[in-house]
Amino acid sequence: MRRRESEFRLSLAKPRTKQIFPLPIARHHFHLSLKYLSESEQFRFGVAFQIALAMVTGLQFVVIDRADVLGKEKRRMLTSLLLNSKFDQAIVLATSEEAPPLIMHQG
Repeated sequence: MRRRESEFRLSLAKPRTKQIFPLPIARHHFHLSLKYLSESEQFRFGVAFQIALAMVTGLQFVVIDRADVLGKEKRRMLTSLLLNSKFDQAIVLATSEEAPPLIMHQG
C-alpha cells in the first residue's frame, strides 16, 4: 500500500499550551503538534519552514542537516529542488552509506 503525501498548514494562533514556541499544524482537518509527526514528517516540515523563512527574509541561504532521514530518491528530489531554486547557497548535510572518494595529493 502506498502512503499518500500529507499536506501541512502552519498556524501561529494564540497557543493553548505552555510550550515555549508551539507550532500547531493541520493535517487532514485535524490539529496536532509537531511532536506527533513522524521523524521524516518533522524533517520535511523543518525544511519547508526554513525555506519559507529564507524567502520571506530575503536571506536566500539554507542549511539543511540530517537529510539522511530521507531515502535516496527523496534526497535526490530535495537536491534537485534546491539546485533549481533561486537560493544563493544551500548546504545539505547527511551521512552516506558509501565511502567518500579518495583525495590524491599531487606533488
